[in-house]
Amino acid sequence: MSRRGGINPIAVLILAAVAAGVWWLYTFGPVYWDNLTVRETASAAATGYLTGLEEGVMTRVLTRLNKVTMDGSVGWHFETDEEGMEVRKPGLGISEDQVFIGFDEATRTVTVRITYDRVVEMKPFDKRDVVHFVVEKKTKLQ
Repeated sequence: MSRRGGINPIAVLILAAVAAGVWWLYTFGPVYWDNLTVRETASAAATGYLTGLEEGVMTRVLTRLNKVTMDGSVGWHFETDEEGMEVRKPGLGISEDQVFIGFDEATRTVTVRITYDRVVEMKPFDKRDVVHFVVEKKTKLQ
């Protein structure tokens, strides 16, 4: 029982937990949302490879993950410009070296592996953290 006009400590804890949850969703939500897009892209690449479209699979993967569109791009990354300054760019900045697409004849399985790092800016602390992702999709030929 609290006296009239007193602060309820349980209410303060609940408000702090809600504020921390909203901050976490704002900070890390887009990172994991982008990871869902990368997983979907890896699955589509494996299916495309199996349906006989293997020539353009790598191009489609890189275009999808590095695209800039009117409705927004998939994530963002940092690049160093000519002056040595870090600039925030749209897209995940994934290169061909970070994407592996292979077919194993023995098991008749397509493997698509996408490895990338995603920088997270933790506002208002002016701190950055790097989250490393490895997305792998294996699809067996029927």
